[in-house]
Amino acid sequence: MNMTGVSGNRGVLLLVMAGVAAAGGLLWTFWGWHAKEALTGTDIYFWFLLCMCGELLRTTSSSGKATSTMAACPHIASLLVLSRPEAMAVVGISNVVAGRLVHHRSWAQSAFEAGALMCVVGLARIVFDALAVDGWRPLALVAAGHYVPVLAAAAVYFVGAFAARFGWTTAEEGDLSTARQVQFGPGFEFLSAGTLLSLGMLLAIQFKLTGAMGAMVVVIPVVAAKYGLDLFAQARSGRRPIESGLRAAA
Repeated sequence: MNMTGVSGNRGVLLLVMAGVAAAGGLLWTFWGWHAKEALTGTDIYFWFLLCMCGELLRTTSSSGKATSTMAACPHIASLLVLSRPEAMAVVGISNVVAGRLVHHRSWAQSAFEAGALMCVVGLARIVFDALAVDGWRPLALVAAGHYVPVLAAAAVYFVGAFAARFGWTTAEEGDLSTARQVQFGPGFEFLSAGTLLSLGMLLAIQFKLTGAMGAMVVVIPVVAAKYGLDLFAQARSGRRPIESGLRAAA
């Protein structure tokens, strides 16, 4: 979506939404962040590249209305292994770059989505920290089956990310029903969210255990999952014409 043809009060509203989201995300990111220390390491660059790779892997729902990326996988993993400000920075910067260069969105929409996602990631990390009282210990977490902190953080992430996209589309289109058609793909988003959550947990655990090079092993399952979701979407869209034809013949 872009802002071509959007003017008047609706255009002003979109600009205000973009400014508020971007300002809120930036202020919260820099609050408590030791940027100089973080930028001298390699982790933040590694996760930025993974988030960009996730943005390049795009899948369209069976309805043809909604498009999902694999970026949620590294987003979830990064909010589990990086500090809150670092995770917010990685997600925000990669989202702006992808929004302009990959998805060709307007500056306003790119700024809004980046700022909103930064806040969503920050909130998800706070929820995770509140529930994971013993800290993040991958081996102990997996062995004990203590998935509640991760599941709660993922729920905040997916619900928050969807609410942000839905809010922008509603404001831009000026029509709630059109926004629902653009954002909803029956059964598709639920399946993709579960897949991305599983891969995000796997990526975080692998990174904690073996570091950046070891985490690259998970890249192959992420790519495979993308093509699996493509086949799922194609199967659903291919079934509909056949079913319609059978009903018409009957």
